[in-house]
Amino acid sequence: MTNDGRRKATTVHGGWDDDELFDRAPAWAVPGEVVGERIGRVVFAVQSAVLLAVGIAGLVVAGGTFLGLRLNVPHAVLLLVTAGVVGGAVFASQKVIRTVLAVQTVVYLFVGAFGLAFAPTFLDLNGLDSLLHGVLFILGFIGAYVFAAGILEPGELGSDPSAS
Repeated sequence: MTNDGRRKATTVHGGWDDDELFDRAPAWAVPGEVVGERIGRVVFAVQSAVLLAVGIAGLVVAGGTFLGLRLNVPHAVLLLVTAGVVGGAVFASQKVIRTVLAVQTVVYLFVGAFGLAFAPTFLDLNGLDSLLHGVLFILGFIGAYVFAAGILEPGELGSDPSAS
């Protein structure tokens, strides 16, 4: 009771407050999370290596084609930036890699849609370029989903609001 006769408010765990919005379960509590995370990190390391090679080739051939991809300097720079950012995120926390992959998903969704909708663009994309961007969109989406596997809603089994 307070001094004015009202009852004291008690704290309730499991509500939708900011502290509990994205509680994480321990890795062992989510089936397959540890294996999925390791596989995901390897997949995105390989993606970064491939994009690095294609981006460097794009700077070398500048305006030509490489493996059927029409590469110019802005397109090669986009691929190199993606390779660098995702490659760096592979060694970061799950939150960082999840955020980077969500950004990759959005960027390549727009680049792929833009390339398909407006055929003669300043990037001078062809069908294989649009296919590459579609694959990068799908990889980013699946990766963001895989790295979000341990996020639990407050009150779910395994959610521990006190372990922030």
